[in-house]
Amino acid sequence: MEHAVEGLPGGLRGYQILATVAHRDLPNQQAIGVQLAIDRTALTCQIDALAEAGLVERIPDPADRRARKVVVTAKGAGTLPRFARRVAEAEAELLSGLPLYEAEAFRDLVGRLAAFKGFKSESSQP
Repeated sequence: MEHAVEGLPGGLRGYQILATVAHRDLPNQQAIGVQLAIDRTALTCQIDALAEAGLVERIPDPADRRARKVVVTAKGAGTLPRFARRVAEAEAELLSGLPLYEAEAFRDLVGRLAAFKGFKSESSQP
């Protein structure tokens, strides 16, 4: 997967953040961190790198001017499909040895695990 996102600031985490910002309307950085189980400090550095590359930007949240919302830029929206395709190809290669029903079951289980509210990322482990 790291090879698939080579050249994207932040590597795989950068890809996850860019895809989340592009596909979900989250109100602020904190919500992105909760969604992806990334601690605040690491998330800020990742978003800074994506913003410096012109892929995302922070704007005032229309609902709360004190908060900053992270949005995808036109450049980010144009860049994301290329990396999404590369990630999908890497995933297909990784799962190519499994029968289709097992690959689908694996994707489903990983998705459910990632969505599990009790999940703790490596960065949040003591």
